[in-house]
Amino acid sequence: MFGTLVWHGVLGFDLAPADTPGTLVGWTIAVDRPELFVLAADGRLMAGCMVFELSPQHVTWTTLLRFHRPPAERVWSVAQHVHRALAGRLLARAAGSLAS
Repeated sequence: MFGTLVWHGVLGFDLAPADTPGTLVGWTIAVDRPELFVLAADGRLMAGCMVFELSPQHVTWTTLLRFHRPPAERVWSVAQHVHRALAGRLLARAAGSLAS
């Protein structure tokens, strides 16, 4: 619910319904390999990809954006701070789960 409100409502991504095959939380699964997982979405303000690179010891999460309109940059200038804080917490939680 939070993701949908933020991703669709604030950032303007056009997300698929949650149960759509080939998607995860509304994002299209663009690549699904053991070492690389990529989610992609497009929308009214911007297009985005979340790239997850996996190794036995690390996970790297990179967010890539392409702005379609000038307001997108202003929206992201605020949203990026929340994104970075949440991404860090989610990665730490995932690492803790794997270590258990």
